[in-house]
Amino acid sequence: MKGCVRMAQITIAKILECTKGTLLKGEETVVVKGFSVNSNKINNGDMFIPTIGERTNGHKYIDSALNNGAVATLTSEDIKNYIDGKVYIKVNDTLKAFQDIAAYMREQLPLPVVGVTGSVGKTTTKEMIAAALGIGRNTFKTEGNMNSQIGLSMMMTKLEKEHTAAVIEMGVSEPDEMDNLSRIAKPDFYVMTNIGVSHIGQFGSKENILKEKANIINGFEIENSKSFAYDLKDINCLFVNGDDEQLRKIADYKKYLNEKNAEDDNAQNVTAQSSTVEDSIVDEVDCPLSDKTKKALEKTKVITYGIDSKCDFRAVNIMTVKGQVHFDVAYRDKMEHIILNVLGRHNIYNALVAIAVARCFNIKPIDSKIGLFEYEPMAMRGTIEEHKGIKIIDDTYNASPDSMKSGVDVLLAVEGVEKRVAVLADILELGEKSYECHYEVGEYLTKKKIDEVVVIGKEAKAIEEAIKNDKECSIVTHSFDSNEEANAYLDGILGEKVAVLIKGSRGMHTDEIVEHIKSR
Repeated sequence: MKGCVRMAQITIAKILECTKGTLLKGEETVVVKGFSVNSNKINNGDMFIPTIGERTNGHKYIDSALNNGAVATLTSEDIKNYIDGKVYIKVNDTLKAFQDIAAYMREQLPLPVVGVTGSVGKTTTKEMIAAALGIGRNTFKTEGNMNSQIGLSMMMTKLEKEHTAAVIEMGVSEPDEMDNLSRIAKPDFYVMTNIGVSHIGQFGSKENILKEKANIINGFEIENSKSFAYDLKDINCLFVNGDDEQLRKIADYKKYLNEKNAEDDNAQNVTAQSSTVEDSIVDEVDCPLSDKTKKALEKTKVITYGIDSKCDFRAVNIMTVKGQVHFDVAYRDKMEHIILNVLGRHNIYNALVAIAVARCFNIKPIDSKIGLFEYEPMAMRGTIEEHKGIKIIDDTYNASPDSMKSGVDVLLAVEGVEKRVAVLADILELGEKSYECHYEVGEYLTKKKIDEVVVIGKEAKAIEEAIKNDKECSIVTHSFDSNEEANAYLDGILGEKVAVLIKGSRGMHTDEIVEHIKSR
């Protein structure tokens, strides 16, 4: 994550008001021009935020940050020696104080914010939504995947008056984080891509992951929407993947709420004319949401998108032609043709929700179509490059069971090759579900026309085990303990008209394999 970002200016006086902090030294009139959590990445005029983590305490670097150009610092600890001309503000919790500053800065700008969450696909979906909102519009979007408690706050401080909309990535890695992110970003639209097993070791179940991520709708404030630059068709809309088993629960629960409200309205009319009221005929739908989120959902419009299910926005007539994906979006008795220059079924879902959001923004269909056509994936997120006849699918940024399957689908969609090889490393942070999830990936592979599978790491051995246990599967498998061993083997099998997928969790450093192949 980058250490600092630029933003609209804010005074120390206003920061004191936001944080309820105490001015230890310095003047309230000093202007802060940016924020940084990294003492080595300071721009002149920044405020330093010394966060406390598991491995380090940022307070040790306050002097370094100030000497590098910061004009001010927060602190939750006592200061022994002050540097002349610098501002020191004492707060109870430096991260909480920074988040309060970020929330204030977001509140000052009346622009529609789209919050994007989900187990996988957040960054690509964010990028596609920004593309679909139209070329030439000043849409702000999260840099990279700065979606954490610190990263999202950094992004909020970077919003400017010139921005007409913002697409913000919102990620959680443990319980009770999303409510706070929603408080800071105050999104007006919410996108939930899917519910998988990423971070399931921290949450325990998919139901708990759904419950946490659904809290994204809790930060909505109608006052923010009064002076938007866009003529919006709708606001306070939740977009859910209707093909996702967990997210479908939200759509079904919202349908139940609508039917229950209609029944209650009818009952009131009957009561006005009669003393007898019939029992409810609407069966309650079980949905693992918090009471707060269920209450918020009553006022939230739910819009579904998908391929297999009957959804508000549905992809039909899907074809892959010469490295492009063609499909039609069916919605509201309309049909819209979309062409993507990225492969994979998962990217159809990403484009679908981008179109759905764009329609709520009243974006002209042609603008969305052009924006999506020109979209290109970010580095290490499914990019396809050719090197000496080898087609390399670099999907090494991170991995989950679902995204690994999506990567395999892209490998299958690559044209003009005679051999397909999947290089798959450990998927981390799966906890007790690790063996089961890796084995499931292996079972998925047995049904695909892949020639070889190379697994790397202890956990990924379950992928190989599943393939070997299927006696009808002809996939050749190899298992290695390190990237170096895998590279040595790949040197002997990769050549012209071979497509290779490289994917694994970030901690497995599978990008090293991509670089090795390119250096041959």
